[in-house]
Amino acid sequence: NGSGTYGNGQYANSTSKCPSPYPQTTTYDPQDPSTASTCPASNDTNPPPSPPVPCVPTTASTACPAVFDSTTSSTTYSGTYLCTSSITFSGTVNVDTAGLYIYFVPSTPSATITLSAGVVINPTSDPAGGDPTKFALYAAGTNTVVWGGTGVAFNGTLWAPHTDVTGNGCKMTATGAMVVQSVTCNGGGGDHLNLTYDSRLQTEVQRGWRVTNYQVTGESAFSLPTCSADSCF
Repeated sequence: NGSGTYGNGQYANSTSKCPSPYPQTTTYDPQDPSTASTCPASNDTNPPPSPPVPCVPTTASTACPAVFDSTTSSTTYSGTYLCTSSITFSGTVNVDTAGLYIYFVPSTPSATITLSAGVVINPTSDPAGGDPTKFALYAAGTNTVVWGGTGVAFNGTLWAPHTDVTGNGCKMTATGAMVVQSVTCNGGGGDHLNLTYDSRLQTEVQRGWRVTNYQVTGESAFSLPTCSADSCF
């Protein structure tokens, strides 16, 4: 009938009457992880944000270790954590096949994330085999991520779109993906940040749209135009 809300009566006489047709354009505006009860309601907007908002699962554990270090604790880490205070990664951080997912939503501006010199997170010798989909660190706010010295390496995702990352010694090898505000290298010489995207992360892509309304119309409601060699009428 050519009227009504999106999804209803979108065609009349073979002419589109859709008020807000897809595809639509949007800007790339990565958002901080959110603990809001409304998350991911914003992903239902038209158009949805790109990329989708990383929502903290309600099942995330708040018993977040202050230090992740398998070398001293003999721990192979797994699960989802909500961390509100400073956290440090040191030694070797082994990750189980279930994966380790950390949401850093600091309660104070002074809280930081520290990657100590020589730390290796999710190495290929892990039960997870260094699979980058098995480790993700999501950081909210402008609190600093600091990596010290040399030899820092991780396989996974660092998502900190409004965070400044500072490297003292400034040598890191990362396989996976990083989304950050800025990276500052202090000294070190030679190669600094080596980042290799891992195609296995393609399986992590989310879709920010869904069908919310539609109407089934019988074929009798449609008519095809009569066409000649030069035109249709």
